[in-house]
Amino acid sequence: MNERDWEILKVIVQERSAAKAAERLFMSQPAISYRMSLMEQEMNCKLFVRNNKGVSLTSAGDRLFSFTDKMLRQFVDIRDHVRNKDGVLSGTIRFGVPSAFAERHMPAILHGFRVKYPAVSIELSVGISNEVMRRMYLNEILAAIVRGNHQWSENSIHLYNEPIEIIAPFAFQTIDGLKHFPYISYRADPVLQYQIDRWLHENFSVPPAPAVNTDSVQACVNLVQEGLGWTLVTSTRVFNNEKIFKTTARDSAGIPYLRPSYLIYANAVAEYDIYMVFIHYIQNWISQSGLRQA
Repeated sequence: MNERDWEILKVIVQERSAAKAAERLFMSQPAISYRMSLMEQEMNCKLFVRNNKGVSLTSAGDRLFSFTDKMLRQFVDIRDHVRNKDGVLSGTIRFGVPSAFAERHMPAILHGFRVKYPAVSIELSVGISNEVMRRMYLNEILAAIVRGNHQWSENSIHLYNEPIEIIAPFAFQTIDGLKHFPYISYRADPVLQYQIDRWLHENFSVPPAPAVNTDSVQACVNLVQEGLGWTLVTSTRVFNNEKIFKTTARDSAGIPYLRPSYLIYANAVAEYDIYMVFIHYIQNWISQSGLRQA
């Protein structure tokens, strides 16, 4: 199957109709039907069920369809690889970042990079670090920034460390000052949650039950800002927020809790100029921004 076949398969599944697929792809319906038959001949099994309601997939068709996005990405990667060998930096970079980094830093990074390399486009995947790692494992993205220590056997570059802060709407001298004030929790990725839970167990004989649970760390920060409780977040979340009192979380030996950030990428990325240029650009940007001092 060539790239056009995978495109046809994807649109047929989306439209559930050969006629509508033909219209979207600017092809005739007989041409679509012919390509469908060729797919079945090549796979040597029935892939499509055609009836009055349209087109659906057999179980074999479902299994074939599960490879569609991966195969289409590979065709894009091949073209990018070939074009960039001619010295013109162009193509698409599939890159993942955690939401905190995306909100604070990616607009400036992407603006500067696009000014230098306008022919390069970026497909940016944003989510908590655990979700970004999942996309890396599935090969949906080829490079990413992740926060915390995750299992990754290929390339990893340490970028900087970020303190974990205890934040509250009032000044407090000791942890005892928080024990009678509501604790607010949020959905953190498992690596950060482990650090938070460890700190809570070190400082409370009975870890506080959350007065409020939210699935958004920014919503959690907003609740603290409104005086509804206290929590622990990474310093990025409360950078320059003068309405919140904060202090770095430390263990019993006085060592600060730090959340490292890494730039990770697949081995195959070394063959793609656009990825390596983007990776070096981010490293230089972070060095110049002062984040490495954290």
